Amino acid sequence: MRDLTDSRARRNNDATLLRNRRKPLTTIRFLAKIANVAPSTVSRALRDDPSIGLAMRQRIRELAREYHYHPNQLMHGLLTGQSGVIGIVLPQLTVSFNARMLSAMLDSVMDAEYRSLIFETYGNPEKVQYAVHAMIEQRVDGAILYTGRAAPLPRELLFGLRSHGIPAISIDATGETVELDTVRTDERELVGIAVDYLISLGHRHIAWFNTAPSLRGEAVRHHLAQRLLSTRWCFDTPGTPGTPVQASALLDLLLVARPGPTAVIAGDDHLAATMLAACHERGITVPGEMSIMGCGNLTVGEFTAPRLTTIDQHPEQISRTAMRLLQSRMRDPDDPRPPATYFIPCQLTPRASCGPPEQDHAGAGDGGDK
Repeated sequence: MRDLTDSRARRNNDATLLRNRRKPLTTIRFLAKIANVAPSTVSRALRDDPSIGLAMRQRIRELAREYHYHPNQLMHGLLTGQSGVIGIVLPQLTVSFNARMLSAMLDSVMDAEYRSLIFETYGNPEKVQYAVHAMIEQRVDGAILYTGRAAPLPRELLFGLRSHGIPAISIDATGETVELDTVRTDERELVGIAVDYLISLGHRHIAWFNTAPSLRGEAVRHHLAQRLLSTRWCFDTPGTPGTPVQASALLDLLLVARPGPTAVIAGDDHLAATMLAACHERGITVPGEMSIMGCGNLTVGEFTAPRLTTIDQHPEQISRTAMRLLQSRMRDPDDPRPPATYFIPCQLTPRASCGPPEQDHAGAGDGGDK
């Protein structure tokens, strides 16, 4: 008897669910009828229009919550010409720096009550082109572009966004020809912090290691030369980033020189971690015989042995600044201000991988062979 009762109860619940599914969605007209006001009043109240009294706005918002009202974004887009979507282009999301940037970006997008359309391009020009074309087709209201490439965005892509009235903000784009507001790390500041910190510890023979030519590498060479230190140990070795083979090969080059470098700055924390591993394999003590510094304050630096000294580039602040600038351009598409570059300050994160050089390696820079 109990089983029969439970079975009937389940059938009744299922029937109730089916009836509820058949109920039409709550509309603005439905809310207007309950509130005894015109549909236009409800629409303006939900947009927080100040022409509607505060008490009425609060009452209509409460009714919308009570009856689970959700605006029809497609209809809203047709009426206003706005999709309510922000397009986001990022390179590789498995890199913790990019993941932190995306997390802060999504928070900013949601706080502004937009939705997001995300593209992962791996720095591939064809994927970047596809992403921009897709954002144009989707009629996004704005775009944040971080291609991860050491070159400006192609002009035809910028013209495509502009011709469709889509404001865009660039992150970390290089070159003076980028015709967008750009948020980026100040590479000269970052390098200055890194080099001057190592000099303060007593290092005068400093190496640089990256997997491709970059503004950061140029800044390292410039800063070392300004400090009358040699740039002979600056290497931009093309190849797969962060491979143990590369780190081992570089270490061979550094160990051949006498006196050799006592400190290495790597292009990012992953490269620095591979250099740390290569030193351990060779029995080179860190930071005793070699100090190692990374860039980016990535998660990997927390788990190396010793923990990695690095430069924090504050990706969350980069994202928040980019979204703030984008909203400003979206609010005023005719803003006459020319595109500008906004630099986000860097910060030293000292840990155990850097220390004073051993006494027999310390000394003045040779100042030659630049």
